[in-house]
Amino acid sequence: MQTSAPNPSENPPPEGSSAPTKPAKRDERTGIMAFIQSLQKPAEALSNTPKPSDGKKNIENSSQLYRHFREFTWAIQQNNWLKISLIVHVALALLIWVATYLAMTRPTYIQIGNATLEESAREFYAANYNKVDPTKTFDQLSYFLINNLTLLHQIDPTTKTPFALMDGMVNPKLIQKAKGRIERNRKTITSQKLFQSLFITRLLNPITNSQLGTVAVFLEGYFSIQLQNADGSAVNRIAPYRGKAIIRITPTSTVNPFPFTIENVDEVVGAEEVKKWDEENKKYFQ
Repeated sequence: MQTSAPNPSENPPPEGSSAPTKPAKRDERTGIMAFIQSLQKPAEALSNTPKPSDGKKNIENSSQLYRHFREFTWAIQQNNWLKISLIVHVALALLIWVATYLAMTRPTYIQIGNATLEESAREFYAANYNKVDPTKTFDQLSYFLINNLTLLHQIDPTTKTPFALMDGMVNPKLIQKAKGRIERNRKTITSQKLFQSLFITRLLNPITNSQLGTVAVFLEGYFSIQLQNADGSAVNRIAPYRGKAIIRITPTSTVNPFPFTIENVDEVVGAEEVKKWDEENKKYFQ
């Protein structure tokens, strides 16, 4: 006996059952006609269309849809922050490059203020003594030292030493020291008719001190001393001499035509003292 499959439309499910129902098949022509009518009356069709707000429904905080929207919103905000950060970093990089370019290409401006005391002195005496190099004016330096030191140590019982000639060229303390030495021994100098002269035979190469702004010149020579003993006989004595003159470069003037001034002199006299001096200072000329 041949049986056929039951037709669901013929045997509808009883009331209260959970069996699914198929949606009614919509006629295709109905949809087309509705579309044509919406084109003919767009305003009326738009007004008849339900708005999204009409179907608004609150989303529970614990639902999966709420968590999805929350993560999506946070991702948008994070992307905005990244965009802002990128814009700020690019702007700072451009600012740094522009500042570097301007700093490297713009001209340098120098504001010239009032002249210092040293600059005023150079201008007044018309001598830029910072450019005076003693090694290039060695002959001038030798002449300056030999004449001043010879005059500083000169002793003559018949005449007074012209110390005034050394004003401005020798430290006044050295001149006062030489005057005091002669005055203390004036009686002996007169009674023994003592003559004393310093002969400088060699000047070593100058040694500059950039920190103090001075030049040291080592000297070699001897003292010649002539006197009369108690019975009137002439006595001649020779004593070796070593010295170190500290020279300071100074502006020329009417008092001192040389660009030098003797700041100090360290000296020894006698064979034993000279031998010790040479041993201690040979390190400067090795």
